[in-house]
Amino acid sequence: MNLKCAFTMAAAGMAGATLAAMPSISNVRLSADANPITIQYDLSGADAVVTADVLTNGVSIGVVNFTNMTGAVNCRVSAGQNKSIRWKAYKTWPGHKLAPNTLSVRLTAWNISDPPDYHVTDLNTGDIRYYVSKEAFPGGFWDRQYRTTKLVMKKIPAAMKPFVMGANANELGDTYRQKQHKAMLTNDFYIGVFELTQAQWMTVYGTKSVRRWSSEFNDAFTFDDTTDADVKPVNQVCASNLRGNEIGAEFPNQWGVDDWSFIGKLRTLVGQPLTGGFAFDIPSEMEWEFACRAESTLALPNNLKLTNVTTCPNVGLVAWYSGNGGSATTGPKPVGSYLPNDYGLYDMVGNVFELCRDWYQENCSSYPEVDFPGNYRPAGLAVAARGGAYNFEAKWCKCASRAGPQFMDQPANSYGFRVSLRLP
Repeated sequence: MNLKCAFTMAAAGMAGATLAAMPSISNVRLSADANPITIQYDLSGADAVVTADVLTNGVSIGVVNFTNMTGAVNCRVSAGQNKSIRWKAYKTWPGHKLAPNTLSVRLTAWNISDPPDYHVTDLNTGDIRYYVSKEAFPGGFWDRQYRTTKLVMKKIPAAMKPFVMGANANELGDTYRQKQHKAMLTNDFYIGVFELTQAQWMTVYGTKSVRRWSSEFNDAFTFDDTTDADVKPVNQVCASNLRGNEIGAEFPNQWGVDDWSFIGKLRTLVGQPLTGGFAFDIPSEMEWEFACRAESTLALPNNLKLTNVTTCPNVGLVAWYSGNGGSATTGPKPVGSYLPNDYGLYDMVGNVFELCRDWYQENCSSYPEVDFPGNYRPAGLAVAARGGAYNFEAKWCKCASRAGPQFMDQPANSYGFRVSLRLP
């Protein structure tokens, strides 16, 4: 391979950001004869997430051909000089011979408030990486690590996009908990591509035992020992496991979580504060439904129509539920077993109900339209859950479906969750 290269660069950032706060890449250098190839650059203006693209004759060679880049790439990079990227081109792009000056590298500096589409956290080390697409994942998107020891999240373009929550009058199924109302979020957010799995829980929490504040319930939930159990969603959890029952139970008066809770441990792992609203959490109902719909205006994701309240072939495309074999004895399936929605999220309906951080309220039609964070703490301490589950009928698998109240400290074998992260 002829490795004499030319370079271009680009920058990306939020609209309206001041020029002084915008990151900029300059002074890109190449050690063409090195093995691996080394790319160096300077970053000024602000910290940024830096990504790379490799082109030949101005056309990308495809990100799958340089997924083994390491160093100051696909991560948050502090402003400064002599940042370095290493690429073992002979491993991921072997056998290519190029004429001189035909290969170039485009470096992109993403504003911290507007990072790339995919956010991946190593649950062993706390290292966070960003990728522009599923094809950019080292080892491939379906490598088991992304459902066991790494947490994959997708950016949801929600900011300032009005939508309608709830079920329209013509939808089949119960609608009394699903009255339509206008809604809008002012921030984009990340949300788990998959429901959190048993292996991911164990990697972060380290034990099957979970702390609860009531002696009425067993303090360990059930992990099954069936095939692929590690990539099946955690179930039989309750809200106090996820955010805690002290600080974590004061939402929305404050955004904090207890240090012993799952979210508390996850925040600590990556160096996020236990307080504050721009850190790992579980989604609000408003965030959850926006992500689930992925702009669908019909009952199901992907603009699919619910045709029967018990068994519906459209539900069977996107969900594991009672109509295609799910039952109390089968339990949930490995995450990602069915088609994703149009945002690339799997199992938003079916598999397990997903706990949200909102306190449950029967009539949601009176919710504030903008950035509703959840109700104030009620006497009953019941939380909201969404999306249906493996042992429930098709009518529970709608985008608007809301489970009945689930008490904060009461686990259920069809309840799980996925992680969210609100962006500034």
